[in-house]
Amino acid sequence: MATIRKKSAGTYQLIVYTRYTEDGKQKRIYRTWTAPEGLTPKAAEKAAQRAADDLETQILHGRDPKRIRMDAFARKWLDEYAEPNLAPKTVSGYRDMMPRVVNAFGCLYLDEIGSKNLSDFYADLRKTPCATHYCSDGGLSALMESQGVSKTKLCRIANVSDQVVTSATHGRNISKRSAKKIADALKVSLNKIFHPCKETSYLSGTTALHYHRMISSMLTTAVYWNYLQDNPAKRTRSPRKEKTKPKYLEPEEAIAWLERMDEQRVPPKYRTATCIGLFAGTRKEETFALKWEDINFDKCTLNIERTAIYVRGKGLVIGGTKNDSSCRVIAIPISLAQILQEFRNYKVAEFAKVGVEIKSNDFVFAEVDGHLLRPDTFGGWMRRFHSLNPDLKEIPPHGLRHTNASIMINNGIPLTAVSGRLGHADTATTTRVYSHMIQSAQAAAADKIQDILSGYNHH
Repeated sequence: MATIRKKSAGTYQLIVYTRYTEDGKQKRIYRTWTAPEGLTPKAAEKAAQRAADDLETQILHGRDPKRIRMDAFARKWLDEYAEPNLAPKTVSGYRDMMPRVVNAFGCLYLDEIGSKNLSDFYADLRKTPCATHYCSDGGLSALMESQGVSKTKLCRIANVSDQVVTSATHGRNISKRSAKKIADALKVSLNKIFHPCKETSYLSGTTALHYHRMISSMLTTAVYWNYLQDNPAKRTRSPRKEKTKPKYLEPEEAIAWLERMDEQRVPPKYRTATCIGLFAGTRKEETFALKWEDINFDKCTLNIERTAIYVRGKGLVIGGTKNDSSCRVIAIPISLAQILQEFRNYKVAEFAKVGVEIKSNDFVFAEVDGHLLRPDTFGGWMRRFHSLNPDLKEIPPHGLRHTNASIMINNGIPLTAVSGRLGHADTATTTRVYSHMIQSAQAAAADKIQDILSGYNHH
């Protein structure tokens, strides 16, 4: 039987008792009901009870207007919440993840999803094999050469990134979708140039954590939209993320990279991007969104206020920074200011050859035809550069940022200053990401104290 509880003058809480949960407790559904004006207290109480009885009938017969199934809610959430409020790349990732969620919970109403359902889903994720990847044993490079197709052209006609083509030509794993695009562009069957990789891997704890965070965000929105009373994901133990140490260069290794780039005369755009990452510690998405007006050559500062992110299906998207604290002004070394000035002079000369003048609001890494260098293209170049120089330590583009952070931490720069330069929301983020570097710096500090006080002999 449905019951009521008076909350305030003219306002009642309607309570409907439904099925029992896994732990033997009867599930309750709550609604707030306000009495029409002009009713006496006794009449309002009777009207509230009738409303509760009507709600019970609707719920028990599956006609509750506030109930919604997960499959319908997922579409609604993506269109009405995610698209307007989240970064394009985040939304793209969530759309890729959603089929698994709908497959697991789509037929359930939101109020039927409990913490046990979520825990089981996360456990199943850890037992799920990763998507089958494909690789080439050399047939791709030979076919490209026979057809006169360069890497740049293949990227364009197959609509895949430079990173994908580089990985494919070097025999590294790529997704089946990318392999199919390349095969179709070269007008051959998939199996002629690619074959499935043999190793089997499973979805990681980090991936399960991404699903948990997305589902929790969805169910929190459901609470705000009055589809749920509370969020069961908040009562569910979150999957454990694998601990990984940031990849970075020691100072002498960073110098070796810079010297090798000078020796081999790498394209100025890649040399400049590398130096910005090393000397300023910017994220690669921030680096490639820089405009000339963001650089103050007199004061030696960089203004960070936007990002450039590649989103599948949309191309390169210019948007805001990762968070509010990522909007910042970074003081840069004079040497980096000189490198940027040299790059500007180079770009001015190149643009002048086709009668184009560089403007202050132009992107630093824009080409003459207007297209912007993509962050993933830079990552592909870093891998190619290392393959030609295997004696150098290999790092991803984000490793340049980690290198900058390690140099600051190991040289005693206050953590608040490090956090501010990196654009972290707080020092807790910096401490979490670079905990091992901080521990090494503390050990070095202990050794320094020992050296300074070494003259004292304890008897």
